[in-house]
Order: sequence, then C-alpha cells, then structure tokens
Amino acid sequence: MPDAIIVHEGKTINYTPDDDVDAGDVVTIGDVGIGVAHTDIEGGTQGSLHVEGVVDIPKTDDEVIGFGEWVYWVTNAGTADSTAGPSCGMCVVAAAAEDERVRVKLQQLPATAQ
Repeated sequence: MPDAIIVHEGKTINYTPDDDVDAGDVVTIGDVGIGVAHTDIEGGTQGSLHVEGVVDIPKTDDEVIGFGEWVYWVTNAGTADSTAGPSCGMCVVAAAAEDERVRVKLQQLPATAQ
C-alpha cells in the first residue's frame, strides 16, 4: 500500500457548516486561515471553500495595506486588516484607506507562524 493517496489538488476543501453560508462568505478555518464559500451551503450540508486563489475581501475602514503585506481576518468585524487574526494571505494590490476591499492571494499559515 502506498504511503499517501492523492485525493485532489486542494484548491478547495469540503466544509459542512452548522448554519447557512452564502456564496462568497469568508469562513474562518480554526486559527490558521480562511476559506471563501464557492456556492451557498445549507447548514448541515457539505459544500466547498476556496482556500487558494485571489479574492477581494472587505477591509477595515481607514486601514492601509501595502502590496506584499500579510492580511488577517478580524472575525468579529467581518473585515481584513494587517494586524493579527486568522491568515487571509498576501496583499497583491495595495489598498488605500478609502478602499472598501483588499485583493488577497489566499494562503493559510500554521498557528505557530502567526
């Protein structure tokens, strides 16, 4: 028997929420990252989350995030900033204070790396 069996590329992962999740909603994955719902997912039903790719997500008001800065999810606010929280990934287009969203290349970090 092989040591590992390849299942899929890992650009999405299966996810079963307790409550309904709308397409495009950001879902925290423990303390290490986020995923973005691919489609609407009914509570108790398996769906998929994007964990790779580039997404535009809401940004904390007046936050300036530079190209290449690490972006984090502020769970209780439902926005992203550059301080701390579950990892969103790297900013790939600088976001000015007046911008409502920040463009991020999704990437999760191990909890020990944050």
